[in-house]
Amino acid sequence: MNVGKHRYQGAGVTFEIPLEPSDALHGTFGISYEGPRFTAQTDGRTLWVDCKSFGSVTEGDVVDFYEYPTIKVNGVVRESAAPNKSSNSDAHCVRAA
Repeated sequence: MNVGKHRYQGAGVTFEIPLEPSDALHGTFGISYEGPRFTAQTDGRTLWVDCKSFGSVTEGDVVDFYEYPTIKVNGVVRESAAPNKSSNSDAHCVRAA
């Protein structure tokens, strides 16, 4: 049953997320989302979900979380990218207060 989606846009990227209680900030800087099942963030270049990189995104991309934990970018399933030990993933990690 399709119960609807939130659509958040920021830095040229769109997040589509099932309707559920959540907090989101979005604008030219990107999107920062925190919900009951997962967190997600983008700066318009990289997609982070639950503190893991899911690779690059670009302007016009649509990230669909409707079937979470399956994540789709432009209709294509996206897997978590291999960890990059030289980057500070905590800097891109949304955490509950």
